[in-house]
Amino acid sequence: MPETTADHVGEHVIDVVGELRRDWLAVLLDPLIRAAVLLQPEAHSVHGHVSLSEWFALMELAGPAPLTQRDLAERLDLEKSTVSRLVAGLERRGLVTRRRDPDNRRFAQVALTEHARVLITRLAAGMLERHAQISAAMTQAERDALATGVTALVRAMHEAPSAGRPLR
Repeated sequence: MPETTADHVGEHVIDVVGELRRDWLAVLLDPLIRAAVLLQPEAHSVHGHVSLSEWFALMELAGPAPLTQRDLAERLDLEKSTVSRLVAGLERRGLVTRRRDPDNRRFAQVALTEHARVLITRLAAGMLERHAQISAAMTQAERDALATGVTALVRAMHEAPSAGRPLR
């Protein structure tokens, strides 16, 4: 029976996945990424879960002044349309408010609600406690090596060329 395109693609996928499973960086990062799920904020409120994207947005908005959606998009390195959907979801759940910027009505200012501030405080405290437990389980040499390694990895990710733009 002749080999079909589907057979060829299926074999290629198996080859590529096998190669990825042997790649030294993937071998290190896969367990890290899987373990990071344990570090994500476990936000169970009447409004449901807070996703990682929502968490990053809430953390950016936790400053003393509201941000425009445009500024939030820049800080999160996301497209304006993506941030618009993200903010709309947070607004529906009572975590942010959107108001027209009084200085420039073309822009919307986004601010945390009191409910969001309470939620962030609770989640951040839980994360700090978990991080302290993890740190305590490591030696100082391991913490130093981790800091050096992660710093180098992030730098290399920013510097490495990728499909049109650096990773952020």
